[in-house]
Amino acid sequence: EPYRLHDLTVLILADGNRRSASSGGYSGGARRVVSIAEHLAGRPDVATLVACILSPDNIARRGDGFFFELYREFIRLGVEIETRGALVDAGVRMEVWGDLESLRERGGHAVLLADAIEAVAGLTTRVVDPELRLVLGVGYGRDTALDLDVDIVLRTGMEEPGVLRLSGLRTGSRIANYATATLWPDVDP
Repeated sequence: EPYRLHDLTVLILADGNRRSASSGGYSGGARRVVSIAEHLAGRPDVATLVACILSPDNIARRGDGFFFELYREFIRLGVEIETRGALVDAGVRMEVWGDLESLRERGGHAVLLADAIEAVAGLTTRVVDPELRLVLGVGYGRDTALDLDVDIVLRTGMEEPGVLRLSGLRTGSRIANYATATLWPDVDP
């Protein structure tokens, strides 16, 4: 039986942004996080969406160009929040989970990205009683799903159907794990 039916926490391990050029690549992936968060804010059963956007491995291995691309997406999101009410009009408050310092230690555009993530999350603090908490996993630990009391893990972009790779993230017996070959930017709410 499900652990609970309300106030669910859904964790997304998004993969496939780079392989999804037709859906906008990283830009399409970033827009999809926003659209899924806004959609889930309208559902009475989901309270938290955890979007694991930068694993410790990504922070350690990715080049400066990758961090620049993500930095640009956070700047765009900040503009969207301020000009059209992205996230906040739907009642979404953004928070950060993990280790921004590991991102800052990389230097270059990774420092700008860490600052942009904090600034954009700060733009949503005016949502005092959120319909949905959007938690961004940055440099998150192996026990993030357990620490955040996750109910469902959705892994996208698997190379073949029926395969689940959690990239070092631990899961528990009461967490439903679902993998799909659909690339993240192509996931429908």
